[in-house]
Amino acid sequence: MAASSFVANSDSDSRSSCIDSNGNAGSNPVPANFAEIIVVRHGETTWNASGKIQGHLDVELNEVGRQQAAAVADRLSKEFKISAIYSSDLMRAFETAQIIAISCDSLEVIQDLALRERHLGDLQGMEYREAAKHNPLSHNHDQEIPGGGESLNQLSQRCTSSLERIAKKHKGEQVVVVTHGGTMRALFKRANPRGLSPGKITNTSVSIFRISDSGWEIKLWADVSHLSKTGFLASAFGGDKNSEHILFAIPISTLYIPYPTLDSPGHLAHNHINITAVRSHLVPPLESFVLRHGRLQLRCQLQLGLQWLILTYCNHKSADSGNKMWKMTVLFHKDFIRCGKWELGALFLWFQFLLFGATSSCIDSNGNAGSNPVPANFAEIIVVRHGETTWNASGKIQGHLDVELNEVGRQQAAVVADRLSKEFKISAIYSSDLMRAFETAQIIAKSCDSLEVIQDPALRERHLGDLQGVVYREAAKHNPVAHKAFVSHNHDQEIPGGGESLNQLSQRCTSSLERIAKKHKGEQVVVVTHGGTMRALFKRANPRGLSPGKVTNTSVSIFHISDSGWEIKLWADVSHLSKTGFLASAFGGDKNSG
Repeated sequence: MAASSFVANSDSDSRSSCIDSNGNAGSNPVPANFAEIIVVRHGETTWNASGKIQGHLDVELNEVGRQQAAAVADRLSKEFKISAIYSSDLMRAFETAQIIAISCDSLEVIQDLALRERHLGDLQGMEYREAAKHNPLSHNHDQEIPGGGESLNQLSQRCTSSLERIAKKHKGEQVVVVTHGGTMRALFKRANPRGLSPGKITNTSVSIFRISDSGWEIKLWADVSHLSKTGFLASAFGGDKNSEHILFAIPISTLYIPYPTLDSPGHLAHNHINITAVRSHLVPPLESFVLRHGRLQLRCQLQLGLQWLILTYCNHKSADSGNKMWKMTVLFHKDFIRCGKWELGALFLWFQFLLFGATSSCIDSNGNAGSNPVPANFAEIIVVRHGETTWNASGKIQGHLDVELNEVGRQQAAVVADRLSKEFKISAIYSSDLMRAFETAQIIAKSCDSLEVIQDPALRERHLGDLQGVVYREAAKHNPVAHKAFVSHNHDQEIPGGGESLNQLSQRCTSSLERIAKKHKGEQVVVVTHGGTMRALFKRANPRGLSPGKVTNTSVSIFHISDSGWEIKLWADVSHLSKTGFLASAFGGDKNSG
């Protein structure tokens, strides 16, 4: 393994995160005015898996963590031209960094104590659920934790100063930094001081910061796509969020909240409530809630006889079949909460309760779609990407070419249809007229009172010109001119062969969604479309926000559209696929193939 050092040494060439047609790291330079810092959370430890608080205690990776580290190492070696690797000196981070270094030309790992996790004082070594019950703390960012623990401001000062020193030394380069969950949240806050919650930061998740003299920018946040191919995605979601980060807890012994939970990447709402629940058989009271960074977070140990619950792409079960971990985010904005789907067995639903009189797409105690109306001033548009095609699976670019679903795609469509029929009261179904979307919509319609599917060519995928029918990894070699136009950051750049620009795509699909919303105010409507189209819709609702990331086949997104603007309630959720065996295939070959 690579040797460690406390002295940085970097004289390598500057590179960007580009992949050529053979899948090798590209050579486009990172601009000389900033550094591209790829921040990776360490792999899983036994304490992560069991929910124990680590802080500065030195816990090594478990076997799952080592295999996660190998997966992220393989990803980084292919996606980036790494010039240096920095790491916290704590064993779990340093070992992760060493595994990455082996795949990146055996670079030296430079240890930096300033990249450590927050010191959590007397809470270190405790199980999180016990700490939350017995240790109420202040959300004052200057509040230190008894037992030598740091305040949030102390954590922020040391880790952001470290990243700025690294960035100053490595302008024009790509650098890996391996650190911890709480540290990454502090970095997120520095880059996004008035923005949204960072949400879930999974073991070995990848985030990219661009740091220059003029400021910080987040290019990618908490991405775990490399884990989807390894079989470790589910285990990566178990017990890791709270083992390194706790701010304060206030026990509430009188509340019973009958829902399971899910955890969002946090990019898509002005505020949100995060809840963590453990599925079992009894319903104890809510143990605590946590206020953090001005946002309301609930942490509870709910032992519910629940079936399942959904809201974001981060919704996965732990590998432990006897103690299943569920994650949920309830998004709220301004003066009301909008809750997601809950199937609660015999329990009654009331979390939209006493906070501001919410409206939501809810499930009653029998698992049926709720009757709470959507407010008359907006439409709730449930946007679904079509099911998988053979071209998705093989990585071929589809665009306007008419490719039908494969068998996996049809089964994905049946699963999302079942979900939509239970979560929502659908009044209309719209679809792109391309076969893969229309067939998906028809399968959904059968589960939703056999509604008519209304075809709209404006919901088609982007026309990709001469690239259509080409395997994506070969596109740069096959047609370099068209490929250059495709990857261009100029949104007016059309693709040779009749292809559309990004602005042309955006204009037609956003206009279509606005027409649909205007016609269906106060209703819930399904729209089945394509990956590129969904990214354009995301951009319309979140013009200065983060990347939409992966848009998986049959992923579910929810837009609230009114005369005053667009809001994203849910983005690219595929929790329905986690029960089917199709989650892994859903991540194969679909991002660039339309």
